[in-house]
Order: sequence, then structure tokens, then C-alpha cells
Amino acid sequence: MELLERVIKIEATLPSLASKSDVDMLRSDMAVMRSDMSHMATKVDVDVIRSEMAVMRSDMGHMRNEMSHMATKAELQALRADFHRDMNLQTWRLIGVCGALVATTYFIATHFGH
Repeated sequence: MELLERVIKIEATLPSLASKSDVDMLRSDMAVMRSDMSHMATKVDVDVIRSEMAVMRSDMGHMRNEMSHMATKAELQALRADFHRDMNLQTWRLIGVCGALVATTYFIATHFGH
């Protein structure tokens, strides 16, 4: 019984299968389409690539110009060191001024205050 069911399914599928002439026709159509598409794609791609390369060259020129104004890592490190040195110096000056103000206030309070 199982074999009979399989044969029936196969016979039902046979009309929907492509014939050898259908496959050959599809192959020839595909070959024509490939040749047409390869010619079109090559021509379009070359033109697109040339225009993109021109844009990229101008962008690279702009980037080189912009990069000439940018700092290097060594310059940033030197700037950072200078900043920390100056902040340390300013902190000690502020502590010194505050100490002098406290000392002046103490002196005035002890000598002139009644």
C-alpha cells in the first residue's frame, strides 16, 4: 500500500516538472541576461567608481588640511603637564594669600582690638 501511495504522488508531481527543452531555454535566457548585465554593470561601475574616487580625493585633501591644525599626542601631553604645574603653583599661591590674610586679621585683632 505504501508503494502505491508513493507512485501516485510521483505521477501527480510529473506534470509540474520542467522538460529538457524548458531547462535549455532557461539556460539560454540566463546566458543572454548575464552578458547584458555584465556589460551594463561594468560600464556603470567604472563611471561610479571614477566619480567616487574624485570625491574621495577632495575629501582627503580637506582632511589633510584639517589635520595640519590638530595637536599630536606629545603636544597634548606637554599641555597637560603645563596645566597641572600651573594649577599646583596657583593652589599654593592661594594657600599663601589665605594664610597671609589670616595672619593679618590675627595681627589687627590682637594689636588694635580692645
